[in-house]
Amino acid sequence: MEKNNLKYINTIVIMCIFCIYIFINLNIKNMNTSDDAIFLKDFKLNYNGNYLSFFKFRYQEWTSRSIIEYFLTFFVQHIMLWRIVNAIAMTTVSVLPAFIVKKNPTAFDITLNFLLFLLIPIGIIRETGWVATTTNYLWVMACGLVSVYPTIRYIRDQYVSKKMIFFSLMLSLYANNQEQMVILLILIFSSCLFVLWKSNKKTGLVASFLGVSILSLIYILTCPGNEARTIVETRTFLPGFPEYTLLYKIYLGYTTTLMHLYYNLDPFIAFFSLSITALGLSRFRNWFHTILSCLPMVIYFFNQSIIEKITKNYNLSDGDWHLSLTLIVTIVSILYILSIYVTCTNMQQFIISLIMLLVGLFIRMILGFSPTLWASGNRTYFFTYVIFMMAVLFNFSKINRRNILSPIAGYYVALSVTACIIVKSVLILISAN
Repeated sequence: MEKNNLKYINTIVIMCIFCIYIFINLNIKNMNTSDDAIFLKDFKLNYNGNYLSFFKFRYQEWTSRSIIEYFLTFFVQHIMLWRIVNAIAMTTVSVLPAFIVKKNPTAFDITLNFLLFLLIPIGIIRETGWVATTTNYLWVMACGLVSVYPTIRYIRDQYVSKKMIFFSLMLSLYANNQEQMVILLILIFSSCLFVLWKSNKKTGLVASFLGVSILSLIYILTCPGNEARTIVETRTFLPGFPEYTLLYKIYLGYTTTLMHLYYNLDPFIAFFSLSITALGLSRFRNWFHTILSCLPMVIYFFNQSIIEKITKNYNLSDGDWHLSLTLIVTIVSILYILSIYVTCTNMQQFIISLIMLLVGLFIRMILGFSPTLWASGNRTYFFTYVIFMMAVLFNFSKINRRNILSPIAGYYVALSVTACIIVKSVLILISAN
């Protein structure tokens, strides 16, 4: 009976979230701008709406994202359908992580997931046009989460239907068509395969998903368009890229990623830091641990006060090494890790949290191996934000709700108020633009 009530309440919460996203998407004005307009014009004028000719050219001269671009081409011509599907994708990313990190999430977990997602800067999913950016990042993330979910259920000994497996496999084809996501999925499915092997469970399910990811990676690596595009973008955006050493590319990916996270007025990172402090205060052990758990918020506000100085003194695109900056962001990272350590109830929780955060950083750091490191903009951080969001959800799921103290309640209230302000600001923004 209690389980049915939980399912009923969760369904109501999810439907409410979906309605909010439908409302937001229906209020987006001035579609078909930026890359959306360019893409539509190129498809209709230069290729007379011929899908085969258009995708053949794109595959040979520009990109391996054939599946993604098919849907991009379709939905840029059918905006009302895009609004509905985009609302579904936003709901998926706002809800499904809660079910992945916790076997039986409550309405609290789902709402927390939703509120954290709202804090991800809206500019990330509209940076190069609404349709172009969402189909390449938001929808990819949604499909990636759906493709992972059956494996997570199987590991937990939950029922996985054949329909769920088939549906997830189909969506995994879309998710694996994006370079960052295919690497992320290979990491996830490989880890799950190891866990199942250690547990003496059948590995056929996860092996099939891993196989799709590996084949997709081969498709990406052998696509002639990716090589041609790299040559063009190197010449356009980063002429010195071919001379960069392996170590310098790692340095670029590492430093630019952490610079963005630490030295930006970012509400998501602010509440990520606050979540660590709230968890630490709610698990009061001694004053030393309490002070350590407060470090993230101190660091965040200190970083905001020196943003202008940092950005003025360090120009990472000049091709030079800035070891002092690397040292600064590394020290800040270590302090964050120490703070997370004292908020965890055991070593297993800390290790899982740390792995999630490192994977989130890694999936953006690999952009250091691309000449579009600067041209790709902030949208390449979207996957990092979602993984960080899941790390917060994971740590909150370990709280004994019967002993929730005021710091957690205060965090939740502050998060709710901020999210409401952001929703209102987004509605004003999209209505004006």
